[in-house]
Amino acid sequence: MDDRTVSHAAQVNTRSETLPVLEHMEDIQSQEQHLSYDLDSSLPSLLREQFANALVSLPDLTKHITVLGTKHFTRGARGEILKGKYKGEMVALKRMHARDDNRKSDRHLGRELTTWVRLNHENVLKLYGLCIVTIQDLEGIAMVAPWMEEGDAMTYIANHGKSACPRVLLDIANGLNYLHTEFGDSLVHGDLRANNVLVDGSHRAVLADFGLAGTVGRPDIPDADSKELHSITLGNDRWKAPELILPEQYDLTAWSCFTPAVDIYAFGMVIYELYTGQPPFSDVRGYNLLSSIINGLRPVRPGSELLAGGVSDTMWTIAEDCWKGDLKQRPTAMKLVERVAELVEGGSPQSTERQ
Repeated sequence: MDDRTVSHAAQVNTRSETLPVLEHMEDIQSQEQHLSYDLDSSLPSLLREQFANALVSLPDLTKHITVLGTKHFTRGARGEILKGKYKGEMVALKRMHARDDNRKSDRHLGRELTTWVRLNHENVLKLYGLCIVTIQDLEGIAMVAPWMEEGDAMTYIANHGKSACPRVLLDIANGLNYLHTEFGDSLVHGDLRANNVLVDGSHRAVLADFGLAGTVGRPDIPDADSKELHSITLGNDRWKAPELILPEQYDLTAWSCFTPAVDIYAFGMVIYELYTGQPPFSDVRGYNLLSSIINGLRPVRPGSELLAGGVSDTMWTIAEDCWKGDLKQRPTAMKLVERVAELVEGGSPQSTERQ
């Protein structure tokens, strides 16, 4: 058993793991000024007013960022990912669309910053700071993070083979365990899926995209009523736990259904996703999907053609335990670390060893 495997054991000391990241952040913040007047004045007023605590701790990296071309690598309703360079290091620039009147978009950015700035763990994507990015006379605020050479988890498994799944899943479980246990109130990711897991050049997987994250029982959404909260926190339908779809059926509310158990449920779906290369329930559409999930629909075990890729009875059992309808019967993230670590330590073949 090598040192990297031991570091993933269930009794890992998360504080000692985070020390290198903390030191890195301290180094950045000691060299860079905090939000400059130019950056602060470019922020939508909603961000300045409601998320001041998060913003004040983030360094302004604008003067040290070089944008490498105008090609976006991922684009969505709220922004895109651009490639840049920060003091010789390749970085990702998550650039938000500059629409000062879009309060919903501003809230999303503010929530992500509020959560992300608190996090320091080897299996959580680092946040270096903020910068202003201007392309074709369109100015936007960008969050600066390390560039993940291997892309998202689905791309990584497609390139390196399914035998790499256990170690990627172990990294995800460690990241979840940090979120669920490191804070006084457990922090819930809220949107776990393979596209929101990135892999770096040393083959380490990290959790990313904290726009839907929040504390147990109350996502960090200022001024959100229950109706808005319910529509925001559900995430993607195919990874939704049934209690998120219809909380009242489980004697829960739109607030109280938001627990670490929803991340555990999604973890089970990520297992399915990585081994099959398909999203959960890819053949089911629309309202039928949500009603079917509530009524107990779960993924069917992959056929024998996938078993050669490393799917084991043990791994499938873990997935089934994660998506149990009774959230109290789902394992904790710590238990997932223990169970997946046993597969890695037990010699599950890996297509790529970490350096």
